[in-house]
Amino acid sequence: MKTLWNTSEGRTSRSDRVDILVTRSELTVDFCYSEEAGAPQDADTAPVVARIVMNPHTAKRLAETLARAIERHERIFGSIDEKAMAGGKLLRSLIDDLAVPHGYEYSFKMCEGLILSDRFLVTMDKASLGKNYRKRVIELCGKLRAPSLYLEAIESSIAEARILHFGFESSEKGGMHKIYLEFPLPSLSEPTLVHTSYKWDPLHPERRAIGTYMRHPVNSYDDTAERVRNLLAECHKPGAFEIADELLRFAMPGLKENFHYLEVTEDGNPRKSFDVNFYGASLTMDDIRVLLLRMAARYSLSIEEFEARLKTVEKMRFGHITGGIDREGRDFFTFHFGVQARRR
Repeated sequence: MKTLWNTSEGRTSRSDRVDILVTRSELTVDFCYSEEAGAPQDADTAPVVARIVMNPHTAKRLAETLARAIERHERIFGSIDEKAMAGGKLLRSLIDDLAVPHGYEYSFKMCEGLILSDRFLVTMDKASLGKNYRKRVIELCGKLRAPSLYLEAIESSIAEARILHFGFESSEKGGMHKIYLEFPLPSLSEPTLVHTSYKWDPLHPERRAIGTYMRHPVNSYDDTAERVRNLLAECHKPGAFEIADELLRFAMPGLKENFHYLEVTEDGNPRKSFDVNFYGASLTMDDIRVLLLRMAARYSLSIEEFEARLKTVEKMRFGHITGGIDREGRDFFTFHFGVQARRR
């Protein structure tokens, strides 16, 4: 017998977490939403937006129906495998599917007792995506499980961007996907917004951040060193500025007019850092080997293991350095390098 469902009394709710209680005769399913009220909340206090109680037979039929629906979803929209989500494999695949020219850059991050090297950034001209760039970008971010609030913000501001950057960064807590919208620079006479970044962990919705990248009108060693010194004063271990300063003194003469100095903050966390682009100095990673080894020692890393890692990238072009306080409140340095052009 066909059932006619009356939906007039139904209520639509969003859920990004499900808790299930099992007894002999019933299954109770609590649907929770950690983005309730538009703000990320601790996973232990996510509000229940709906509770459904069903018998085991209905629950089994629901599980079978959901399995078929998920299989169809993956055929249409791509894999939602959690292992792929946790790493950068899915993002690389989605970038390949775009089939547009792009730049590919590597990086590694150092903090106390830890080096994170599973990180990359992909850069492309928005115009290469064609007239439907907005739809293609939103679909890509959606497949990476970007929060709905971020999708709305990206969709509303992407028209103003000229360059797009997609990235992945690993951490001891999981992986974060990210997109940067890069805006044209109308003037360098005052601090100017260059990038807005959206970063999220697809497996842990509470881990996310919106970043602001401001370019400051500094182009001399003295001005740069003063800003870097003030920013690194918040680092917990001594010696951060001395190493950064040595790199500035060594590389800045080769930059000439190609100088980019940014400062970065993120909403809702202690992130505060600087970024200096050294691609214009035409240095290799081997050229800054001594400074890298000093940095590794400062963070109590194994020098033997770090030298072996450095050997694999020593011929690559050194790009830019980021340093300061990360979103976990730790002082850190990240080295970007090896940018290369790719067709796919």
